[in-house]
Amino acid sequence: MRSRIFLGTLFGAVGGFIGFLLQEVLISHHDGLTRPIDVMWIGIYFGALLGMALGSVEGVATGSNSRLFKGAVLGTCIGVIGGLFGAYFGSIVFTILSFGKTQEEMQQPGLLNFIQTVIARSMGWALLGAFPGLAAGAATLSPKRALHGLAGGLIGGFLGGLVFDLIGNLLTPTLA
Repeated sequence: MRSRIFLGTLFGAVGGFIGFLLQEVLISHHDGLTRPIDVMWIGIYFGALLGMALGSVEGVATGSNSRLFKGAVLGTCIGVIGGLFGAYFGSIVFTILSFGKTQEEMQQPGLLNFIQTVIARSMGWALLGAFPGLAAGAATLSPKRALHGLAGGLIGGFLGGLVFDLIGNLLTPTLA
């Protein structure tokens, strides 16, 4: 059991990170995500990679190539659907928690603005991770594992959103 939890955490983190990198490269974020199609593509890229990674866990844990293939395919399909839902609801939560501010307004200096941005992003990403997280259990057709995947995706997405702006501020030079 512990090895599946460890593998799920590891595969989820790697799949989520690769999905994040893929959408960063393929989608323009320069003017913010004002077009719904961009939010949809984020959900598809992120959900597919996260779902494939999580769906593969059972096959890797058991050493079964057929379970690995079946889990990866099912996980990808469920991850895409979950990613679409997660991106949609995550963007709504982000907009609500940012009080409808534009991206330029969200990037203005100030501690309170920074905290608001981190909270809004963390809650939005929590939903983006939660829905594709269902792929972990869905690949094994286990409702219990699906709920565990949902919870893991929620936590992983929240933590990813939490550190996103912190790391971004450390890596981005401050303009004077």
